[in-house]
Amino acid sequence: MSQLLLEPDIIAATENVLPDLNSDLVLAKNFLKQQSAATGDSLYDHLVDMVHKILSQKPPDMVDNFEQYSWEVKQEKFRPNFDLLNDVYLSPSQLTLVRRMEEMFRGKEDKPKELVPPKLPPEPVSTWQAPAPIPVERPGQGVNKKVYWVCNNPGEMWVCLPDLIPEQIRVARLIVRVMTGNLDAERNFLRAQIARIAAATSISPQGFYTYGSGEEEEDIDMEEGGGDMAFNPNPFFRGHTLKDLLDTNLTYWVHHGRHILKQGRTI
Repeated sequence: MSQLLLEPDIIAATENVLPDLNSDLVLAKNFLKQQSAATGDSLYDHLVDMVHKILSQKPPDMVDNFEQYSWEVKQEKFRPNFDLLNDVYLSPSQLTLVRRMEEMFRGKEDKPKELVPPKLPPEPVSTWQAPAPIPVERPGQGVNKKVYWVCNNPGEMWVCLPDLIPEQIRVARLIVRVMTGNLDAERNFLRAQIARIAAATSISPQGFYTYGSGEEEEDIDMEEGGGDMAFNPNPFFRGHTLKDLLDTNLTYWVHHGRHILKQGRTI
């Protein structure tokens, strides 16, 4: 009885060479593992996935639907897998428990957190105090030493301007404008400007006046309420030369009235 020989055995017997199955399998496996330039996949991995799918699902008529299974395996491999638990089977009781746990965790996440107000430092207490009001100079003293009468046009009724308070002097120094002639609205402003002009232009040659009661030149009353500074013509004044009076340094000219202080008073 003759023995049936396979083609590799015939070739090996002809060449007197025994076949090396391990080497052939390695070569075949390496060939199947060559990756596609388009997808990076290999025929070996594709066949492994197909065999795994066929053995796990055991579909009927596999020979007739082999190409369809091959296409489905490719689609599943390149489709994004958003559900990592699609192959896990859960019993109805387990599924109910999972849904309860999901609702419980969602409730904790949706519950708003109570806002805790930050602790603020104690509010500082202001120690500022309004300055004491500046006393008004009495009539006949300081800026109220003289009384002024005005009118808009010659022949009209004269109007007496009121006495000043220190605040009106301070405000008048901040205003730069042309007067309109409305005494009802500008009488205090006009009176303050007259006082400022009078204090700034009351000048005389040096030594023309003496100050005090007349007995001593240093007798000047500076106390509050004691009257304004008195000055009288000096009977011993001999005058200055015209050259001295025209000196641009104004050395021989002096103010013989008190200067208005920043507070709006002369004392």
